[in-house]
Amino acid sequence: LPRARRAPAMSRHRNVRNAVYDDDYDDYYDDDYDDDDYPPAAAATSTSKAGGAKGKGKSGTSTGGTSNSGSGGAPPGLSAKSGGSSSGVAGASGAASSAAAASGGKRAPPPGLASAATGAQSSAPQTSAAAQQSAKRRPEEGAAPPVNPAAVTAAAASSKTAAAAGGAKPKAAAAANPSATPAAAAGASSKATGKGGAPGVSSASKSLRESIAQDVAAMGLDADSGSLDDAVALPTQMSSGSGISDNPLLPQTSSDKASRGQKRLEELKAEFEKHQATAKHVLNLVVIGHVDAGKSTLMGHLLLKNGDVSQRQMHKNETESRKIGKGSFMYSWVLDETEEERSRGVTIDIAHANFETKTKRVVLLDAPGHRDFIPNMITGASVADVAVLVVSATRGEFETGLEFGGQTREHALLARSLGIHQMVVAVNKMDTVSWSQERFNEIQANLHRHLKQIGFKDQAVTYVPCSGFLGENLTEGCAKAEAAWYKGPTLISVIDSLEPPSRGVNDPMRFVISDVFKEVGAGLSVSGKLLTGFIQLGDRVLLAPGNERAVVKSIDGCTPDKPWIAAGDSSSLTLVDVDPNHLSVGCVLCDPQVPVLVAKRIKAQILVFDVEVPITNGYSVICHQLQRNDPAIIRKLLSQIDKASGEVVKERPRCLTKNTAALVEMEFERPCCLDLYRNNKDLGRFMLRFQGKTVAAGIVLEKLS
Repeated sequence: LPRARRAPAMSRHRNVRNAVYDDDYDDYYDDDYDDDDYPPAAAATSTSKAGGAKGKGKSGTSTGGTSNSGSGGAPPGLSAKSGGSSSGVAGASGAASSAAAASGGKRAPPPGLASAATGAQSSAPQTSAAAQQSAKRRPEEGAAPPVNPAAVTAAAASSKTAAAAGGAKPKAAAAANPSATPAAAAGASSKATGKGGAPGVSSASKSLRESIAQDVAAMGLDADSGSLDDAVALPTQMSSGSGISDNPLLPQTSSDKASRGQKRLEELKAEFEKHQATAKHVLNLVVIGHVDAGKSTLMGHLLLKNGDVSQRQMHKNETESRKIGKGSFMYSWVLDETEEERSRGVTIDIAHANFETKTKRVVLLDAPGHRDFIPNMITGASVADVAVLVVSATRGEFETGLEFGGQTREHALLARSLGIHQMVVAVNKMDTVSWSQERFNEIQANLHRHLKQIGFKDQAVTYVPCSGFLGENLTEGCAKAEAAWYKGPTLISVIDSLEPPSRGVNDPMRFVISDVFKEVGAGLSVSGKLLTGFIQLGDRVLLAPGNERAVVKSIDGCTPDKPWIAAGDSSSLTLVDVDPNHLSVGCVLCDPQVPVLVAKRIKAQILVFDVEVPITNGYSVICHQLQRNDPAIIRKLLSQIDKASGEVVKERPRCLTKNTAALVEMEFERPCCLDLYRNNKDLGRFMLRFQGKTVAAGIVLEKLS
């Protein structure tokens, strides 16, 4: 912060420097100033010459006027600062008073500030009657004597003549104009002499500096020499336009903020690339599959063998599971932590865990397999990069999951529709079939046909035999003789070989909230995934759809060397200056300069799955998009299109049957945060469900309202 901003405020008045930051000059006035002592400035008529034409008016567009300490109700001494800056500056307060009267009798801004904003642009000083009357009313407060416009003009002319003759000193200008104020004469002289005077130290600057110092002292504030130098340079910079973007006294323009933001963004990109060259890449992995396929047991044992679970915790899980007669659940309890999940023996909500491989830092998302909790599975898969599809090698269990209505089939379809392109098929429970190679090949052949139909490429799918309960072929190869036929990699080696997708670090910041909680002593916190862009400490973010602003106070996992997170990272943020009533799961934190779209009616392209009832106009569905589940209605069926080429097959179809693609208009029950699919694929995808079944997948093409 600037040095004067750090000075302790010994008075209720603000520092002179701080007042420059305020866009509303009325905030400058405090309760210590009485309205009766400082009445609104009266309307004044100003006359200006531009190109030889004369005009009169009451607006504040005139560039001249007489500056007096009493005009507009300003504290004493501010007029001296404006008067000594340059020739013609003294007239700014008169124009400001005229503008105030024209705007409804509001009090004019302090003359020192008004002169900095407008008076420095004056080419010929003019007289404001309202300013002179205000000065006569308060002569006891050190107001400067009235300025003679003719004298000031003569001072400027004589100074220019002296400069042309070899340079003139400020004293010459003052002697030639005895009726002008010393500040105005010195300002005219210094403007004329240019380099003829002492470098950076003119009599006008000295006068202005002394006046500012007196005002600051009268307010009970402190200001060092550097702060006073900045204040002295302010009127000159505003008149010439030089150094304005670098002066801390001036409010920065939108172009200045944009340039600084772009510069900081480039620095963050350079830091990100440097960090990526040495650090492990982040990989978001979701585990899916049919219920009772052994997903939680498999991943819990993997975490144990990888050293991410302590022996003490495993001993506790084993003891407690045996007490209720479920000793085989000790590995699944690593991820299933709630009492309901442990008592029912099924995963209900998304479980989170982290582990590292040789080259990856993996964020594990364990999804439920029961059909009643498909919405939770969609939530986890929507923020994942890759998937592990767990199937059971036990005869009968695999066939149940793959047949119509099985979760193996539906989970694979949902994962592909949500943008997952890489998949690892973990053939679990191989110990129940004695590591039969024939059974493994049978499962691989059946899954290959199904996965190819829904869009997975052959090279993007890897099959790994394993045993989750025994921990075989997870981190080390199976030593059993029955498994000698398998020469492939282990499960953790295959996960390590997966390639993370490209991150949208060049796109505007989008952070989707998955949980809202309050930590003791930390304040309100949110957790979620950063889809695109960067977030760093101290950033101001916009909360949508509530349109609330907040400040990022802290970021979980950040260090002094890396006070930011990039696209693809999952983290927790502590927010301040935000209303907690507007925070909810599914909201999006975005860049205030480039906010996320908030829509209630959209145009979308959908692909219909196996449906029992055709989709018609007015079809009610539940739209699942990232962390949100919102009721929606398909208002219009615009056209039926070809799934491969996208060409229109039929206009205004009456209904949509299974395995068809169409363009439709959808309306949500409440505004939703989304984006066009071509701009942001994560925010542009959604799933449609009806009566507990997934009926279609879609992408956003256009926002209608």
